[in-house]
Amino acid sequence: MNPVERVKVCNFGVYVSSYLVRPADIRGDTAVLTGDEAVHASKSARKRPGDELLLIDGVGTGYRCVVRTVEGDRVVCEIREAIPQMGEPCADVTLAVGMVKGDRFDSLVETAVELGAGAIVPLETRFSIVHHTSENRQRRWNRIAESAAKQCLRSRVPPVEKPEALRSFAERTGEFDAVFVAWEGQQEPTSPFPAIAPGSILLVVGPEGGFHDEEIGLLRSKGARTVPLGPRRLRTGTAAIALLTLALQGVGEYARCLAPHAD
Repeated sequence: MNPVERVKVCNFGVYVSSYLVRPADIRGDTAVLTGDEAVHASKSARKRPGDELLLIDGVGTGYRCVVRTVEGDRVVCEIREAIPQMGEPCADVTLAVGMVKGDRFDSLVETAVELGAGAIVPLETRFSIVHHTSENRQRRWNRIAESAAKQCLRSRVPPVEKPEALRSFAERTGEFDAVFVAWEGQQEPTSPFPAIAPGSILLVVGPEGGFHDEEIGLLRSKGARTVPLGPRRLRTGTAAIALLTLALQGVGEYARCLAPHAD
């Protein structure tokens, strides 16, 4: 994606949110909203023939559309423009985070998706207060991710994976180009993200109790780099968002929408 295209995908101030359309319901220049998405568009948003709306397929493409017809629980749209990777960051960032109690993980998922996380992995660690979660909880997290993606106009809905034990998850670190672990025990001064090359990045954050030294040793043995997040002790959600923001800044994400754009 060249710089002009990158700016273009940021220029969607006219849209309040987007609607999720199944890839199977896109054929040629026609996209059909069904189910809850159609009800929301036709009843809540009161979309009518001729109205513009923005669709996402959840797997990486956005669509500028105009409503053709509203037929009960179906909203038929004409695609005017397909935008590959609309609203997606220039790096594929996976955020693995120690699970926390209550609704704090819900908020973490929402904010991480808005900022640009490509996937979220709940981790079970030695100091985790929460070690197990129900399938209903995971489904809730994925619904939150879907809602956040539509609200922030991303074309891809990041998955929230099943919780995984840190020891088994550590074996996956070789799948990534770079791995960073937030650790308050990092003493040496360091610049965490000096101009990272865009690629696949894994960010790892511990639970409220932090990581055990053995867990840090395990991650380091797999090639992870430990980084500090300042002199203050942060809650898990705060640390995760801070680390994600620093990583995206390091790959140049926040410089992509600065140039003026004219259609």
